[in-house]
Amino acid sequence: MYYRLNDDYKLCGWNGLPFAIRGPQKDYHYDREQYRFVLQCDGVTEITDGELSTEQLALRDELLECGMITSSNERLSKLSLSQQYNKYDSPYIMEMTWGVTGKCNYQCLHCFMSAPKGIHPEPTWNMCVHVLDEFSSCGIRDLVLTGGEPFFRKDISKLLVEMKKRNIRVNGVLSNGSLITDEILEAFRENDMHPLFSISFDGIYYHDKIRGVPGARIAAEKAIKKVIGHGCSVSCNMCLNKNNAGELMDTVNYLDALGVEFIHISSVNEEGLWKEFNKKNSLTYDEQLQVLLEYIPHYYKGRVKTGFVYQGWFTAKGFDGEYSSGHLVNHEQETDFSQKPLCSSSKLKAFLNAEGMLSPCIPMDGKMPDNKYMSIYERPLKELFTDSAWTEFNKLTKEDYLQRNVRCRSCEYRLQCDFGCPAAGFIDHDRFWGIDEKNCFFLKNRCAEKILKVARYASLQKIKQKGVYV
Repeated sequence: MYYRLNDDYKLCGWNGLPFAIRGPQKDYHYDREQYRFVLQCDGVTEITDGELSTEQLALRDELLECGMITSSNERLSKLSLSQQYNKYDSPYIMEMTWGVTGKCNYQCLHCFMSAPKGIHPEPTWNMCVHVLDEFSSCGIRDLVLTGGEPFFRKDISKLLVEMKKRNIRVNGVLSNGSLITDEILEAFRENDMHPLFSISFDGIYYHDKIRGVPGARIAAEKAIKKVIGHGCSVSCNMCLNKNNAGELMDTVNYLDALGVEFIHISSVNEEGLWKEFNKKNSLTYDEQLQVLLEYIPHYYKGRVKTGFVYQGWFTAKGFDGEYSSGHLVNHEQETDFSQKPLCSSSKLKAFLNAEGMLSPCIPMDGKMPDNKYMSIYERPLKELFTDSAWTEFNKLTKEDYLQRNVRCRSCEYRLQCDFGCPAAGFIDHDRFWGIDEKNCFFLKNRCAEKILKVARYASLQKIKQKGVYV
């Protein structure tokens, strides 16, 4: 029998994950034993069942069933050059967030970049093309575009063409929505990209004030309708504070009526302009919890279809869908944290700001050690992935964290908390090993129990026929 990888798939690998198939939508990773069979799916190598291990036979059946390979009694055509195995000299990055500009047309009160003055510039066209070449050389395919305001750039449509040439695509966009045009949305469609647009929306009454521009709410509403009209999905981000907490219900209902898929609620990060001028308007953790507990019954009573995420404390997939509280883990059987990465997601994701500096994520931008905080314009990206502040961060383990935090070492919840978010800890304490205080509050005040109790009662009042989902 002959087997051949179908035309939409290619063989590839990365440092640390050398055995993969890249498909049209996602990448599939295998172990060495499985990949021995995959490599023989070249159309010209004859294979008998007796040559395959039990694991390989199971994989063959799986690949045939999902349409990744074809079988034939006759010899098939060879793999094309683009399908043949290619090893990227880089770690595997599942998703790269790219700040295509540091500039913005808004004056948001909570901007950590202090835009529109902007701590980051706007890279030139040639610099952007260089970045795309670097992404391609490292096998990075999936991007999230951000800024500043990404559509402040006048050449976004041209950039999309360059991305497609390199088999790079945009899966997500973070935007204030004001500069989204039909022409831009058509450019995404023409380049076979249908990203999720995350549009800032901070309340139907307060949005203009926090964004610093009259008419910002109307612009966001128009953008949401426009994006959905072009067949793309929209989520919205709301920064909760004392000024807009009272309009949470009206805002969620409003966005639900517009067809928004998810609304993400988070408290304002006390950075940039907010830290300097508006800190008094931040909600305490007690106040944040109270806002949520008071709102949950309205979510179900209003039969809201839009998904709802409240800063990791509560997630609901519509009034008749599943819900959960928190991101608790169970390390009860764990005694050795030396092999547990401090932040597991940062090994697969990264952020490149408009100056070409690499960080684990947007909140960690500018917080990495200066001596290794170097630009993609100074060194190849593959070198930044092996010797940079990003690399040093990804070497850190939960044991390193425990050694630097006496309070955590003696905490009764340390086996359930997973030590929170390193970026949040930095913001809370202005130091690299700071404690994520929001995470501590959530556990020590038994917030999950309180939230789920309210959610169970509220959901049962409306959807008893669906059962209880936790």
